Amino acid sequence: MNNPYEFNPKGSFIDDQLAVSGVENNILGFVADVFTGGAYSRNKYNAKVADENNRAQDAAYKFEGEELERVYEHEKEGLQILKKNTETNLKFQEDERQQTWNYGMGIRDYEFNEELRAYEQSKTQFTQQTGFNEIAEGFSTLQQDRYLMEQQISLALDKKRNYLDYVTTVHGLSLQKRKTKQAAAAQQREINIAEMKARGTASARGQVGRSMVKNLQAISAEYDAKERNIIDALMVDTAKIDLDVVSRQQQLNMEEFAFNMTSNNLLASDQFSRKQLQMQRLQADIEAEASLMLKPGQVPPLPVPIVLPRPEYQELYEPRQGPKGARSIAAREGLGAAFVQTAFSYAAPFIKP
Repeated sequence: MNNPYEFNPKGSFIDDQLAVSGVENNILGFVADVFTGGAYSRNKYNAKVADENNRAQDAAYKFEGEELERVYEHEKEGLQILKKNTETNLKFQEDERQQTWNYGMGIRDYEFNEELRAYEQSKTQFTQQTGFNEIAEGFSTLQQDRYLMEQQISLALDKKRNYLDYVTTVHGLSLQKRKTKQAAAAQQREINIAEMKARGTASARGQVGRSMVKNLQAISAEYDAKERNIIDALMVDTAKIDLDVVSRQQQLNMEEFAFNMTSNNLLASDQFSRKQLQMQRLQADIEAEASLMLKPGQVPPLPVPIVLPRPEYQELYEPRQGPKGARSIAAREGLGAAFVQTAFSYAAPFIKP
């Protein structure tokens, strides 16, 4: 609002006096309008319009400044929220990546421990299997030792029995030969006695001469023939016995050879059986070793998650409010000039040319 004491080049003395005196009312305004031709009311209206425009401009300027500050504060708060949310999201992603890394490392350790446990189990089974193979081989070897001993004892008994049978047979043949000789000797004595009896009987008959000699010769020839038969039979019988002894000796030699061959075969079979046991043990150990798992190796660790890059934010542009617009100055008419012009307009009809 205009200061009434401020110099106004477009003002008038009447306006100044009315403003200072405070006698502005409807009557005075009407009177002023009458004398000024309505210039007073127009000036008052223009002043009011200019004052309203200035107040509206001040309010708009103040509102614009407040809005600029409020928008700036809003954008600054939004930037802080964006920074906080971005940091929260990045932290969440980093935590999620760390959690994924921890889980992956846990799975890695779990799988390695499971593979290691399976390896230790297979290693235990391998040790138990090889131990069992060793026990089985020892038991089989013991069985083979017993079998070999039984076969050797049986073979030795058969050999001993065969030798006893040989001895018995040879002794029997010797006894038979002796008995045959004794029987032949007994027959020889009987023949000699019978011959002596026959010679005595012939002599007792009293025969002399050639008849006696012929008779004695006949007796000698008869008994000589019997004696030769006994000797021939003895030779045949003793030769047969000797042949049986030789045959039994040859049989003994053949049986001894058969026993030796059987013993050699038994030893060879024993060595073959032992080789088979060793091969079976080796095969069982190879199969046990083939079932042994390889010692697992742990895979390389997962790459450690890196810190995510933080974005760079540009600081907000802080706006500045421009200067206020030009003040509105109300258009004013000079009341004195208006009074004079009005007076002339009123007096014009009365002035004669």
